[in-house]
Amino acid sequence: MDWNYLFSLTPEDLSEEEKDGLYNTVTWFNCDGEDLSVKKCVTVIKITQEVLKYKGEQVEVLLHKLDELATQQGEEEGRRIESDTEVRSSRSRKSSSIELENLEQKYLELKSKYKKQGRINEKNSNEISKLQKKVTNLEQEKNRLISELQVASQDDTRSDVSETVKEQHKELVNTVHVKNKQISDLLRDIEATEQDNVILREKLTTVRDELATATKELTLLTENFKASKIEQEESLG
Repeated sequence: MDWNYLFSLTPEDLSEEEKDGLYNTVTWFNCDGEDLSVKKCVTVIKITQEVLKYKGEQVEVLLHKLDELATQQGEEEGRRIESDTEVRSSRSRKSSSIELENLEQKYLELKSKYKKQGRINEKNSNEISKLQKKVTNLEQEKNRLISELQVASQDDTRSDVSETVKEQHKELVNTVHVKNKQISDLLRDIEATEQDNVILREKLTTVRDELATATKELTLLTENFKASKIEQEESLG
């Protein structure tokens, strides 16, 4: 542990790069490995507080981005399903020829795909809710820890203070390890959910392209039927 470097820092003014650099330093520091003075313990405690706050903010930002992505995908899916419904209504008014029947079957398949993507999107939304609950619980534990650290750092009792602070620091390190694992697990969950969302967007794009193709086919077929009807009326006239 580079104590001279730590003593030179102002915890409240740490940059993000410094906090990232100090993350492994404070979480994996073995307090039993050396004789700790009150100054050293208080310094590590204050730096650890700032690192915990920073990591918590990182998780909140990731969850916010994930929630925005899920909302955007839900809106896009809703618009596309609505477009699919309108096209199917138009198709129902057309001829019952084999060509139209085939086209209707294609739309039914597309609708089935949309429903499937909707279920996947719902699953991702539920997963996001679970992640948000985890973050809330983690933040509550973090705030409780920070409060305890503040009380410990402000303790004016000087009898056996070194042992007391040392014990508090051991408990802090253990708790930091637990929170570190929880944050790591949560970040992995978020990454997995983001990967699922990437796959979902790719599938939605594929279905959208298929729907666009089917729409073009429907438009062309409708124009052909109109032209045939006009020719038939002219021949009868």
